[in-house]
Amino acid sequence: MSDTINTAENVIPRRRASDWTKPATECNTLTLPQDGGAILSEERRMVCLEATWELEALANALPILVPVHLPCHFVVRGIADRIRRLSSVVMDGLSDEADPLEDLERKVFGPAHREAA
Repeated sequence: MSDTINTAENVIPRRRASDWTKPATECNTLTLPQDGGAILSEERRMVCLEATWELEALANALPILVPVHLPCHFVVRGIADRIRRLSSVVMDGLSDEADPLEDLERKVFGPAHREAA
């Protein structure tokens, strides 16, 4: 496994288990308050973000694996793009409080979803 995660924008150093400052039992915090929200520990949030960064890197590599002259190359490119978009929604949901829920829903379900609801 590589020590970095390559994304479209930059190279992100991969964190190792030894990088965590607290024992795993203290980091495994997911709290579900009565208001229906969720509170994640910083360590748990970072693991989720690491997963999304890796998904993005895999999505970027996927089209390279299928030769351009094959018709399925365009299907693979479309799937890779959708993986990148969904990964972006998770990243934004975990790290960008300014991104309104409506924008996240639109990225996942399309513009017609909110209008139909």
